Amino acid sequence: MVFCDPAGQVFDHPGLAMAGANGGQWLTVPWEETIPLPPGSTIVCLPGRRPIGVDPASGRFEPIERIEGIGPVWAAAAVLPPAYLRTLLPAEAGRQTADDGRRRTEDRGPGKTGLPGFPLPTAVCRLPSALPLLGYTAIGWAAGGFRVAALRLDRRRCWDPAHFGTPELPELIAATRNAFPSNRIIGQIARCSLEYDCYTAQNFFYGRWEAGIPVSKRCNARCHGCISLQPSASGRSPQERIAFEPTVEEIVQVAAAHLSNAADPMVSFGQGCEGEPLMRADRIAEAVQRVRHATLRGTVHINTNGSRPDIVDRLAAAGVQSFRVSLASASPTRYDAYHRPSGYNLWDVGEFIDRAKKRGLRVALNVLTFPGVTDAEGEIQHLLGFLRAHPVDAVQLRNLNLDPAVGLAVLAPDGHGIGVRELLRRLRGGPPGVPLESFNRARRGN
Repeated sequence: MVFCDPAGQVFDHPGLAMAGANGGQWLTVPWEETIPLPPGSTIVCLPGRRPIGVDPASGRFEPIERIEGIGPVWAAAAVLPPAYLRTLLPAEAGRQTADDGRRRTEDRGPGKTGLPGFPLPTAVCRLPSALPLLGYTAIGWAAGGFRVAALRLDRRRCWDPAHFGTPELPELIAATRNAFPSNRIIGQIARCSLEYDCYTAQNFFYGRWEAGIPVSKRCNARCHGCISLQPSASGRSPQERIAFEPTVEEIVQVAAAHLSNAADPMVSFGQGCEGEPLMRADRIAEAVQRVRHATLRGTVHINTNGSRPDIVDRLAAAGVQSFRVSLASASPTRYDAYHRPSGYNLWDVGEFIDRAKKRGLRVALNVLTFPGVTDAEGEIQHLLGFLRAHPVDAVQLRNLNLDPAVGLAVLAPDGHGIGVRELLRRLRGGPPGVPLESFNRARRGN
């Protein structure tokens, strides 16, 4: 078991084994269900959440409140880089209650047993009641290294952390801003590159691959896990939403520059620092049409909630080639509970997918995955039924960025999960048997 103190020092516990959680169910974590902590991961602590380990002798789950010589202790977790899908949540409990009602204080300190200390994000340590919107994963320590409950879903290497945040990035950003001094999009993605470590923003300055173009400050949903705008009582978003809506000329300038000159280029609307791009669909369509008069290179893509099937034909005619449609649940009840849509529902999302496929566009369904919910039998049946009714080219699975306690309360699973690995097996086996991936895939050569 791995835990931390309020100062951010990480410890292992020599007497307790690693536990994880599948929804609200605590589980032991076998070695074969873990992988070494991937490069580019971040270890965080969960303020106010008690760590839970497994007593190897009795098999009992042990929530720990404090340890002599250390004081109060908090649960630890890991946030994974792109391409990795978590399979379990961290095993943790609130300060006041635990599933078995016990409050345990250790009468001996565990010692550090060779673990280094890790400085933790201050935003995490300052939010004891509402955790930042991150995809928390169970973490442990064994054989001289950290282990996490996760798997690598997508083997493409272009999103590996080593390609990003390199020493020359600030110089590349400065040169590009000098070349386009009045373009507000470039100012925004410069901020996203340096402050939020956004990979699609950085790609524009590196001149390669998928580059994000944020365009919308508005949204027609109020998702509990929105990473750009949250009510103050719900916790702090890790990013600040774009405060302006770019002109057509600004969009054209950025998109044409990237598609014309970048290596293996793709531009995508619908980024983490904005609302729903379909709210600006008319402006996107006009800009894309102008860009396509200038160059036919690369792919034009939109990440969306799929709320406006009426706009698909115009976007396709303008030159949009692919969509990624996101949802946290294929159950209408849970979909509404999480997304809180305004003026549309899950039926419209299915219609959006159908219209895009009729136009010959590539469509990926982005399933925001939460262990214990997405892999519950009823939820799997909803998802498989949705895919049979609305066939897509691929299913992307990404970790739902949300406080685990909030996710369970909002999504309210009907039963225990059967495991994320089993979920993947069922999706691959079909019907419909669609490919699984993590990233957008360009239509030509990317």
